[in-house]
Amino acid sequence: MSRTWRGSLLVALVIAFAPVAAQAQPPLIGPPLTERVPPARTLIIPSFTISGEYNDNIVLDNRNKIDDFIIGYTPGIDFAHQTPTYRIGGRVSATGEKFIDHDEFSNVLSRITFLLNGSYRLTETLTLNLDEAFLLSRDTHQATTEGVGTGRFLSYSNSITPGIAWKVDPRITVRASGNYILERFDNADLHESDVYHVDAVVEREVTRRFTALAGYNFGYFDIKKSTTEPGLDATVHTPRIGAIARITDTLTLRAEGGPSFNLIRSDLHVTPFVLASMTQLLPWGEASLLGGISTTTAGGLGGPVVSYAVGASVKVTKFMRGLAVEFAPRFNRLKSVAGNDVDLRTFTLPLYASYQVTSWLALTAGYSFYRQRSDSSLRFASGASIANDADQNRVSIGIQVFYPFRFD
Repeated sequence: MSRTWRGSLLVALVIAFAPVAAQAQPPLIGPPLTERVPPARTLIIPSFTISGEYNDNIVLDNRNKIDDFIIGYTPGIDFAHQTPTYRIGGRVSATGEKFIDHDEFSNVLSRITFLLNGSYRLTETLTLNLDEAFLLSRDTHQATTEGVGTGRFLSYSNSITPGIAWKVDPRITVRASGNYILERFDNADLHESDVYHVDAVVEREVTRRFTALAGYNFGYFDIKKSTTEPGLDATVHTPRIGAIARITDTLTLRAEGGPSFNLIRSDLHVTPFVLASMTQLLPWGEASLLGGISTTTAGGLGGPVVSYAVGASVKVTKFMRGLAVEFAPRFNRLKSVAGNDVDLRTFTLPLYASYQVTSWLALTAGYSFYRQRSDSSLRFASGASIANDADQNRVSIGIQVFYPFRFD
């Protein structure tokens, strides 16, 4: 499948990358199956994966480490359809888990992933886009966009981003988008949130390799506990300027910056906004760096908080036929915009590999390390800290069978 599909699904995975700055990735799940088979106008690929995993800290608490071996089973469907004027692609999967020693954690529905990306070219100069990512998990750090671990509770997030791009003339492009992110938790002591963003940016091509841009982002935060306590409303205004530099045909740099004006309970707090990225296409795949400072939420801890994030991504897709490897370490610090309720640091180091043995069979392997350190003051009703210090290692192997249905 073309690079366009791969890039589109990557945008869905990172969840609204451009307007609202660097956020955490969901767990690596490998490239879409639509890339592993010959292209067609329409592809529908059902799959089934059996996996075995060792997890050395199931409840994300260093004071009470519980480890276990886990058998997972994941039915899923990858799909893609494209014509000269529109395209749509995505993935849906559901995972059940059987814990060998701690059956109380077993569940027929432990995780759900739904990714959707599409575009429609209305005219030669006007294009509509839509991205959506829904994540449900009983591991809270895998369901929230910020990657915050608050224990083992049913939690889910959904991000939807419609957008429009208008090429005013050969040198000027205007882009506008909306973004809505919700987070929900099956625990009355955790903060739920609805976050809305409206973003607009004008890009001016100065030379063939250099583009200047100016934009504005408005954000509205509705943060509340699932109890009767009053919620918190906040607005964020972020004007910004930046540039895109295509250093070579394979190397692209992007940088944006400006002040964020945070209005919280009638108090004004000014914080920085920074977004910088570098993408390098390579003979065996691609590599990228991403860093940012932005106002966001802190998962079940609430917010608003300032997020300081830096990460990298390496994808090996052309080194050996049938082999795909992804590696994406990331560090994030979250600190309250007002007060000291939230002060959290997380580091994730996921590695995923798959090898296609035949046209319908693949072997998978993965390793992830998660580290969290918290100086936050928020606590459960029991008095325990909501976000604990945690170190977690997960190792997994699996067998995946799939069959493509092609329609030309």
